[in-house]
Amino acid sequence: LKEIIFDVIELLAAETGQTPVNPTKISPQTLCKAVIETMEPLASLKKQDLIVDASKISVMADSKIVQNVLRRILHNAIKFGEENSSIVLSCLEFEEGKVQFSVENEGKVISKSVIQRILKPFSLNEDVMNHSKGLGLGLSVCQALLRRHSSALEIERSSSKTKVMFQLPEA
Repeated sequence: LKEIIFDVIELLAAETGQTPVNPTKISPQTLCKAVIETMEPLASLKKQDLIVDASKISVMADSKIVQNVLRRILHNAIKFGEENSSIVLSCLEFEEGKVQFSVENEGKVISKSVIQRILKPFSLNEDVMNHSKGLGLGLSVCQALLRRHSSALEIERSSSKTKVMFQLPEA
């Protein structure tokens, strides 16, 4: 219950512009490694390998916010990913002046309509997502936090993989 309350407060604060943003020059390599370390115990329960592919390009962003977003996305990738699979956290040059963060995992195919719904607060599709835990706030919080950085989540899916990504300005 405490976690749900914190998620709702965090969502409301970000949506109303109350979340402070302190952009600094940050290293994606350091950021990604820190996030991976916190998520490795969860991934090991499903025998999933967490792989980092991060360039040395710096980004201008709030480190705490980006770590929070990456942890949430990675948590979903672990939770909905296949056992004995790999999850790749990438941070690579996207286009001039932009760096793309992405998390790719193997799992069930997600339809376009489900993707649109799961990006909205309190939306669950238990048939597709195979869970009944939580309130469907994780990706909504990510969206709200990324808007504070003039960014947004994008989700691509294929027959066996899901890729969640966002871009931030290069420092």
